[in-house]
Amino acid sequence: SMPTGPVKKVFYTLTEEKGLYKVTYSKSAPIVATSTSSSTPITSTSSPATTTMTLMGTPWVWSSTLASGTLTQAPKAGAFVITFGKDMRVHSTTDCNTLDGTYVTSMDTLRIGALTSTTTTSCKDSHEKQFTSLLSQVRFYKITNNELTCILADKTIMTFTHKK
Repeated sequence: SMPTGPVKKVFYTLTEEKGLYKVTYSKSAPIVATSTSSSTPITSTSSPATTTMTLMGTPWVWSSTLASGTLTQAPKAGAFVITFGKDMRVHSTTDCNTLDGTYVTSMDTLRIGALTSTTTTSCKDSHEKQFTSLLSQVRFYKITNNELTCILADKTIMTFTHKK
């Protein structure tokens, strides 16, 4: 069944400049030079280095946040890891607990449901609440090389790197 009511489409362009991401929103699709649909899809059989990471099944380590033009490194380097399962469940380890939840994704959109803690340790000096609060606002994602970029509702950008 189709959803009823007006559908609001928002298009955005993500450009990288000197390591910083800039998001430009518009009401119409950006004009991108596309190849004709009759072209054959390119299947890569070359070195594994060119493999594009997929959202699912890859552990992603929170590396930084870009909010209102300020880039902040993620707290406790390497402590915050998130994995999106093929079963549409999300699993995360933080600087304190292990979290589980669900997510939905379609094309370049990503919504992460409420994350519940599998342990009930109340964490002093933990950045877990900040982490889960940011994740709850994720709306779009993009994967470039080994980097996962999540764009939040308030245009904050969370960057994750592929965990080796």
